[in-house]
Amino acid sequence: MNLEKTYERARIHPAHRQEFLDTVPLLSAQKYVRHVAYIPYDVRKPLAILLMATLVHPLTAYLKIEHVPSKINVHPVAFEYELPDFLSILIHHEGTHAREFYEQPRNVLRPTYRLKDLFSTLSYDEWNKRVLKTEQQNMDAEIRATQAELQNLHGFQLTDKYRAKRLRYLDHFREKRDCLEKKLVAYR
Repeated sequence: MNLEKTYERARIHPAHRQEFLDTVPLLSAQKYVRHVAYIPYDVRKPLAILLMATLVHPLTAYLKIEHVPSKINVHPVAFEYELPDFLSILIHHEGTHAREFYEQPRNVLRPTYRLKDLFSTLSYDEWNKRVLKTEQQNMDAEIRATQAELQNLHGFQLTDKYRAKRLRYLDHFREKRDCLEKKLVAYR
C-alpha cells in the first residue's frame, strides 16, 4: 500500500496510525530520530493544539550528551493536515528539533526544574534571567524549525493554507522572541 493510502486510512481509523508512522520515510531526519510514536490524548490532560513533539531524555539534555536520537510523539490533531503538510511538520520541523538535540543537546525546560539549581542561592533577578534566556532559546529553535518547513528541502507540495499558517507562526515566534530580548535587556 502506498503512503497516501496508508495516511488516509490512518486519518479515518486511529487504530492504524502507529502502523502508518512506522512506514514513513524520515529522509534527512532518520539519523536523529529513534522512534515516532502515536500518542492519543489523555482525557485528563487534553492537548488540543499539540500536533507533534520532539522529546529528548532530560538527562541527555542536562548532561549535554551528544549523538542521542530523539523520539517524536504525534498527536491526533496532526492527522487533520493534508499528507504533504503532515510530512513537512514531521520531517522538516520536528526533524530540525531532533537534529539540534542530536548535535547540541540543550535544556529546554525552565531552569527552575534543573536539579543543580534547586539548591542554588541565585537572586530572584538571576532566576528570571535564566528563565527568560531558556524561553528565548526555545523561540529561536521554533524559528529555525519553522523556517526549515518553509524551505521545504524535500519538495512536498504544501497547501497554501498551511504555508500561510506557518508564515503567521513565524511572525508570532519572532515577535515573542523580540519581547523576551527586551525583557532580558532589563536584567543586564
